[in-house]
Amino acid sequence: MPSLESREQTIPIYLLLSTTILFVMRYLFGLLDLLEKSPRLLSILYLSLMLYCGFILFGAPVLIWHEQTLLLAMFVSVLVLTGTRSDLQSIMHPNTTQDKHTRLDLVLTLLGCWLSCFILPLDWQKEYQKWPIPLVYGAFWGHTLAQILNLLSNYSVE
Repeated sequence: MPSLESREQTIPIYLLLSTTILFVMRYLFGLLDLLEKSPRLLSILYLSLMLYCGFILFGAPVLIWHEQTLLLAMFVSVLVLTGTRSDLQSIMHPNTTQDKHTRLDLVLTLLGCWLSCFILPLDWQKEYQKWPIPLVYGAFWGHTLAQILNLLSNYSVE
């Protein structure tokens, strides 16, 4: 028969586990409700997953820095899809001017990431050469260029 001391030590563990499970279930169900109400958040998650797979296919380190690659994919998807009314489906098949601007933004952001990869193999041993710092800078500059081009195309004389 277990002693009273061992029983007192096990009760808080069961209590902690049960409350943790309840909070996790509440969080997951709340997250599912949030995803149903916000299709843009779902688009950001889908685009992040697609970009993560794309970065891996283009040679990103899989086993060493997979967290950084995932954060880079999330950064690029939030950079592209934040502030627009477009979702992922309308980017792939643009109908409106806003969708075309968002698609240009995605293309130039990814082009900036790709062009910034040329600094990675240089053997300077600098902090800004470590994975994925150059790609973050390239994504930012590509996004900035896309925003400037979108602004100029909005004010162009037709």
